[in-house]
This record gives sequence, C-alpha cells and structure tokens, in this order.
Amino acid sequence: MQQVNLTRLAPSTDYQLLVIGGCGGIGRCLVNAALTNGLKVAVFDLEASFKTGPLPSQVLQATVNATKIAEVTRAMKILETKWGGLDGLVNLAGFMGDKNTIDDFNPSHWESIFSASFDSTLNSCKASIPLLRKRAPHASIVNMSSGLANVCSPGYGPYSSAKAAIVALTKSLARENAPDVRCNAVSPGGINTPFLTGGTGRKAATARIDSESYAKLVPLARMGEPEDVVGPILFLLSQAAGYMTGQVLHIDGGAWMP
Repeated sequence: MQQVNLTRLAPSTDYQLLVIGGCGGIGRCLVNAALTNGLKVAVFDLEASFKTGPLPSQVLQATVNATKIAEVTRAMKILETKWGGLDGLVNLAGFMGDKNTIDDFNPSHWESIFSASFDSTLNSCKASIPLLRKRAPHASIVNMSSGLANVCSPGYGPYSSAKAAIVALTKSLARENAPDVRCNAVSPGGINTPFLTGGTGRKAATARIDSESYAKLVPLARMGEPEDVVGPILFLLSQAAGYMTGQVLHIDGGAWMP
C-alpha cells in the first residue's frame, strides 16, 4: 500500500481535476481551493455560466452542455489530448427549477430538471471513466446529491428524484469500477450561493430559502457556505479517503441525521 500523508486532506499537487458546472457558487470555491492547493483544473460548463461566473485564466475551460453526451465526449477527447488522463471528476451541474407539484405534472418541466442533474452526471461519468482508469487505483469521482433527496419539499419532485437517483448511480459506479476508480457523493443542505435564486447559468428566480427561518431548523444554527462543501469534496478526492467508495457525506449542519 502506498504511504498516505495524513496531514494533507486534499489531493497532491500533481493532481488533474475536471469540474462539471464549475462556474457556480460551490464550483468557483472548489476551483479556487484546488488552484491554491496546486492542482491542475479544467471546467466544463454552459456559455452563460462562464459569462456570469468567470474563472481564473489558468483553468482549462470548455463550453459544454453536459446533458448532451456527444458534447461531453467531444470535450473529453480534447482534454485527453492535453492531459493524457484524469485523476478526479466532480459533478456539480444541475438546477432546481420553479415549484411544480406532481398533481400539476408537466413532462417537459420534469424532464429538463431531471436531465440537468442526473443526465449530466451520468454522461460525465461515462465519458470520463476511460481517462480515470489511466490513473488507477487513485482516481476518484465525487457526485452532487442534495438534502432534498432525503427530506423532500412540496413542488420539487423532479429535483429530489434526480438527486436520489444520483445516489444510486454513485453506488453503481463504485461497484462497477472498483478498485480502479472510487466514487462517492456529497449531499448538502441549504448553501448560501446563487443557486438558491436560479443559478449562474439561468435567469434568477425568487429566493427559495429564508436564511433566518432555515437556520432555526438546523442544529448548527446557520446556512451552509460553499467552503463547507468544498472541504469534504477535496477530502473525498484525496488519498486520505482512499478506503471510501459508494458513500454519501451529508453536509447540512445536522438538519438530517441518517
């Protein structure tokens, strides 16, 4: 077994990381933290997201709609040409959409929200596995689930369903790709980012959470911040988490304790 530096709970400086949806609040925080730690970073995101949430110039950037497997595959081939392989993948793409109850089921509304979270994650994982296998057994995937996958809120059925499906996908990927590639997920609660008002790639909507009211329901008595999620993501990518796969880290201030 390779000796692990347990004083470093982030990937090593020679690490090559791809972030899908890296222009959002959590994404930009992750990108900056990765760069600070000496990692090489690439980001695939929507054109509108790059305009709204610009990234540092040293980040390798590609405009990609991750719900389209052809676009993801094409960008992944370019990345392979530049980097040769891939050490880590983080999937952050997705959006919540406006409230729409199942009684008022709208197929196109449901499909667009489900696709943005689940299809983008599936496509990115599928296209990246060959590159990740080149770095076996130290490659790692981190997928983004949500507290709404466990504690559902009326009107957010498509989003909750997609995030629950991502947990099952994560466990399937972990089984199918072990021991070459580890795959875990994070499940945040309410995080103080633009996502709560529409996201960086979409028109802003009315704020979905009243931060003061939400904080009263959380044992740690506050909203989450992007840094609260980025730390666990970097840990899961690193060899300090080398014996973890198929797991979900709940990052919600204690709002849900499984």
